[in-house]
Amino acid sequence: DRIVVKGFYSGSTEPFSVNLSTERERFGFHVALRPPNQLVYNHQKGGGWQTEIRDTYTQFKTNSEFTVEIRAGLTGFQVFVNRNEKRSFPFKARNLGLADFRSVWFVHNPMGNRFFSIQAPSALI
Repeated sequence: DRIVVKGFYSGSTEPFSVNLSTERERFGFHVALRPPNQLVYNHQKGGGWQTEIRDTYTQFKTNSEFTVEIRAGLTGFQVFVNRNEKRSFPFKARNLGLADFRSVWFVHNPMGNRFFSIQAPSALI
């Protein structure tokens, strides 16, 4: 299973994110892009944020499109930014896969850095 989102980078330093919700947690999995090149994974447990996992990505060119892909793997989720694999998020320790999530949603500025398309299992859209 995988989720592929495409977006547009305006050059703004405003962060934007892809979020997966479970039945209990609004932020069951959170992938934040914080320009110019910071990638942050996190999740909530009992309504509170847990420990962030940080990585970097190659800075996007201003006014360009990009792709973020989230794949469910054997040991957790693998995240790819423009096809470059980043650190994995160890979800198997929580016994979660994409089938355990109920929705996918974005935090972005429609006039700035934004997402414009998504491919995901139909249960999430």
